[in-house]
Amino acid sequence: MKKKAWLITIVLLLVLFLGIGVKNHMNKEAQKKEIIEAEKLIAQDILKKYQGIHKITFNDLAYSSESGAYDIYFNINEDKNYFFYNYVNKNDFRDVGEGGHFLYKYFPKKSPNSKEPSTKDVKIKYYDKVED
Repeated sequence: MKKKAWLITIVLLLVLFLGIGVKNHMNKEAQKKEIIEAEKLIAQDILKKYQGIHKITFNDLAYSSESGAYDIYFNINEDKNYFFYNYVNKNDFRDVGEGGHFLYKYFPKKSPNSKEPSTKDVKIKYYDKVED
């Protein structure tokens, strides 16, 4: 009888640990999806507001558990300057500027009636690495 109880305990512990592992993996996948969606929104916002954008390379991010916000870092057109947006959700994101490197200082703003290029017309490299 003791052997059966131990076997049941071991099986239950294995199921518990596997369940935790699967949940963590699913959380990471959901987080990756959320990051890519955020980067797409940011790319659309940049293309809507600024001229002369040919390439956007998202290359890093930082997450603040206190505010629940991501700082999403990127380069534009192979420029050495890093820019970043603060992203909380799809309705709350903004160009924050890294060390005063605001986009409007480097790229001319679009006129209200200028044609907005599609994200298909611009080379975009997404960053979706999630920390453990």
